[in-house]
Amino acid sequence: MNLFGQQPTSPVASLIPPPPPLLPPPLPPADQATEPKGSAWTMAEDDAGIKTQLYKLTASVSFSYATTPWKIFLRKEVFYPKENFSHPYCLNLLCEQIMQDTYSESCFRISKDERRKMKDLLAEFRVGTDATSILEDGIKKRIVVAARDNWANYFSRLFPVKGERGSDVELLGVSHRGLRLLKMAKAASFSPEYLKILCSYSFADVLSVELRGGSSLEFSLKNEQLILHSAKARQVKAMVELFLQELKQDSHYVIALRSYVTDDKSLLSFKKGDLIRLLPMPGLEPGWQFGSVGGRSGLFPCSMVQLAAAPDYLSTHMDRQEKLQKSLKRDQLETSISRESSVPSLASEITTSAFSPDAHHYTMVEFAMAHFREAQSTLGWKGMSTERRSPAALVEHTKVPIQEPLLPYSDSEMNELATKSFMTLMRFMGDQPTLKNQAEIDYIYEILQLCKEKENLRDEVYCQVIKQITQNPKPESGIRGWRLLSLLTGFFLPSNTLMPYATKFLQQASADPASTHQ
Repeated sequence: MNLFGQQPTSPVASLIPPPPPLLPPPLPPADQATEPKGSAWTMAEDDAGIKTQLYKLTASVSFSYATTPWKIFLRKEVFYPKENFSHPYCLNLLCEQIMQDTYSESCFRISKDERRKMKDLLAEFRVGTDATSILEDGIKKRIVVAARDNWANYFSRLFPVKGERGSDVELLGVSHRGLRLLKMAKAASFSPEYLKILCSYSFADVLSVELRGGSSLEFSLKNEQLILHSAKARQVKAMVELFLQELKQDSHYVIALRSYVTDDKSLLSFKKGDLIRLLPMPGLEPGWQFGSVGGRSGLFPCSMVQLAAAPDYLSTHMDRQEKLQKSLKRDQLETSISRESSVPSLASEITTSAFSPDAHHYTMVEFAMAHFREAQSTLGWKGMSTERRSPAALVEHTKVPIQEPLLPYSDSEMNELATKSFMTLMRFMGDQPTLKNQAEIDYIYEILQLCKEKENLRDEVYCQVIKQITQNPKPESGIRGWRLLSLLTGFFLPSNTLMPYATKFLQQASADPASTHQ
């Protein structure tokens, strides 16, 4: 086995105290989405600080139902960008909903694999089958965050749509991550239906959305135009624009509307669709901005760009798997390598491509230049000595803990977890003092547990370990890092974006007979 071998209901209403008598909230207009900001919880009167769109406190005379023959079950459908759900009411409702759907086979929004992983996580937390068995709010939040970040379609608003002729898209899913084109599928005749992802787009890819004729939508995307037809076209447009407006508020990125090529070294050249990070520059003339893309920086005219949602490493590469597999198959044909296996695995395709004579790409330096946060901003290079300005420094050992993740994440919680993970890694490798009452196995468990709960951070952890074992001046520290990398590859694969680069890194290391880790 190589390093990439895999090892093997209580009612929701009971969770909320009975509210005081209130007038029923006014219904929203029929042409508007009912939950554009995610939640519409009903709270007790002493929680006056909690605001929702459909619920307002009132001192007027009101009436309430008594001994009703029916029950109302609330469901959380979608998260608003940057939404906070730390209040105990919200945690209880969310946790109860997630656990009920985990142990029920009827929720088609959850895939078989997603359900299995959540059951494993709940078993590890040693909780029952409902939220009443969980006493700690911290555990509840970890369960909710795991579902929010790891379940692709669960927290999405689904709209029935049709594509252009020849398209088999049936649904459009809009979530805090972006847009997904979906269809209902069935693995076997006896299996329940599930949502199959046809294509994904992050909000950073969306330039604009226009309504055509009342029931058609035209999405102007970074690299294509997308036409969808739906009776809910107005609601889709309103929701997408609302999310874009929120995500652009604190963004320091713009997207190129046209290509801009110049020989002037003080100006920044870029291609249409490039995401440019804005950098501070005092004394700019009106109509000009200063930014960085692909490790280069310079001035550029404002008329060539528009404000964009900040890119997120995971959402930017949501549809990377399909493109990578097509690329690998093309490389395989070009190198004329024949194998008896009829359906080769992704890892074996990458291995063959990387060992072919014309394979001079997929290095970690190339990956870092394309994806690392530091490579996208010249600010990270200031203060470095001349010999350390090489791009290779991005993936070489550092004695100083990182202050930001290596990969760009828009979620502040992800940023905090990533930097904490790097400090844990340095303590395990002996590059930072260890904490009292913590053994070596505690650091390993913390890193592996993070990868289990936060699939979005697996590539970040891979990059952190590879960085710290590259050009490591301390042999003992390097050996510890390689041991951790061996464990990491046994439990969790990197994403298909990072896979070819990590594979080639391992191949190059194993081909070096002088190395201590060969």
